[in-house]
This record gives sequence, structure tokens and C-alpha cells, in this order.
Amino acid sequence: MKVIRSGVFETNSSSTHSICICTQEEFDAWKKGQLYYDYWNGTLITEKDIPMKERELIHLDEYADENEDEYAEIKEAKACYQTFDYEECLEWYDRKFTTPSGDKMVAFGWYGYR
Repeated sequence: MKVIRSGVFETNSSSTHSICICTQEEFDAWKKGQLYYDYWNGTLITEKDIPMKERELIHLDEYADENEDEYAEIKEAKACYQTFDYEECLEWYDRKFTTPSGDKMVAFGWYGYR
């Protein structure tokens, strides 16, 4: 493997890998749609913190309309605010664990080919 960026795991394949780690409480709230991961700021936010236009888009079914521009807008909004169902085409994993200090945590992500 050739190192392109120091400290970053990269492959030259078309596969996708991700890992996220958070508390069990945050994970449960995210799965229920109560928390969103804001891609641009790298923080967890509630729905009221999402601009109205994007808030409306993330609740739409991206396959409901054949309009390609609307489809792209919906997918971009879902990607930017990391809704639970965003990567439906990849394999999903989640592993729950407790830290030595007693914190309940979850490591999760997606993998596969796009």
C-alpha cells in the first residue's frame, strides 16, 4: 500500500469503509432520528438546528420523484446530515462495548462496494 496522507487509512480499491464511535445514548437517539451528524461542522445536532430547506429534504423519499435534480438534492441533504438510512446500498455493522470506566459505547459503520 502506498501512503498518500500520513495518519489516514486508504486503499486503492472501489470499496467503502467507515467507523464511527459514540455513546450508546447518542447512537440510540441518532437511530430514532432525534440526533443528526452535521458533516460540515463535525458535531451532533438536533433537527431544529438544520436549516428548513434541508430539514424538509431529509424527510423525503429520494425515490418518490423521478426528477434527477430533486433526487440529487435529497441525497446531498441526507449525506450532509447523516441520517440513519443514508447508505442503504452498503453493509452495516455495530458493536456495543463498555469502557473500563463504565461508559456504554457503540462502534458502527458501513462497508462494501459502491
